[in-house]
Amino acid sequence: MTTKIATFDDYKATIQQSVTEVVTAAPELAKTCYLSGTMPVTVIDQPFAMSIDMDWRTKKTHQSPSGIVKTLADTLGDRFEVEEADREFGIYRAIIRPAKKGGVLMSLDLFSSFEPAKTLRTFPVTGVSAESFADYLANKVACLTERMEVKDLFHLCALTKNPKTARDTWDAIGDGIGADELAERIIMAKDDLSSIKSLFAPPPGFSAPTKADFSAWLGDVSQKIADGDICSNCMR
Repeated sequence: MTTKIATFDDYKATIQQSVTEVVTAAPELAKTCYLSGTMPVTVIDQPFAMSIDMDWRTKKTHQSPSGIVKTLADTLGDRFEVEEADREFGIYRAIIRPAKKGGVLMSLDLFSSFEPAKTLRTFPVTGVSAESFADYLANKVACLTERMEVKDLFHLCALTKNPKTARDTWDAIGDGIGADELAERIIMAKDDLSSIKSLFAPPPGFSAPTKADFSAWLGDVSQKIADGDICSNCMR
């Protein structure tokens, strides 16, 4: 996706404007769903990843978001396009084209929650909530066990670099994935750094690790695993 974001402040303003637009277009969205994933963490906690994905999950288990999808389509017209839909499981992946030339092409995913977030917090748009940082970490570490995307390790690396988020992040890693499985994921990541090259050079104002930082972090964690130090109390 091509973006026109020059700084973190631009990013935050773009995200808030986009979230405001969709909840205005479909008021039921903010009432029945919450934001999840990396984007709200970047806006609320730490500017570590320029995610332009709006991930919405239903607040109730197995609640269908199909009505919201229809409302967004009716309201936004040709600017809203569903690219993938699994109605059986309540998963919809869409894009929202910018209203003006030079704007940002956003993605919007809607999920029927299998296990909703345990705790919600306020997102900086009126009436919108987001999953807690603890829920985000649990889901992010779970992703390592369910799939292999280098960006998941990159995001965890970035969060261990910030004193405000480091302790909780290390605890989540230590509690959420076995040492052998984590070691396997690290080996795979080292062989696929090119897949996240765009993450190493975000606009000014973001605090993302460099490629060298990330590579060193992977090596450090590998050493901790080899030394038997992969646990919630000793990986900080």
